[in-house]
Amino acid sequence: MEKMNAGKANSNKPSATTEYDESGFYDKEIRPLIDDVRQKCVTHKIPFLMSFAVKNSDADGTEYVNEGMSARSHGISIKDDTFGMTLLAINGGTFIPPEIAREQEDAEVQAYFNGDVIADLLNTPEN
Repeated sequence: MEKMNAGKANSNKPSATTEYDESGFYDKEIRPLIDDVRQKCVTHKIPFLMSFAVKNSDADGTEYVNEGMSARSHGISIKDDTFGMTLLAINGGTFIPPEIAREQEDAEVQAYFNGDVIADLLNTPEN
């Protein structure tokens, strides 16, 4: 095993985007394995998440195939359930803690009742 020195650049890191398309391989070879894993996890009520970058190019970006079942999907409750936040991140979302979301919602409602939103609507030309 190669020992990495702190502060030195990783010489194995590619300098340009690697272009590939393994979506056919995924469908043929990986998908059956995932189906087997899924069935076993359902039978034993084991939550899981897997993410596969099956295709990548500068022009089209990266194509992911995400597989999983949350604790909620299994009808179980786990102490540290991070599946929701992880799925949100995988799908490009941003997690907003509930207390901040409530503050933002309260501010939006207050702005509405203060007339800010209504004034904006009245001043917006119709298409």
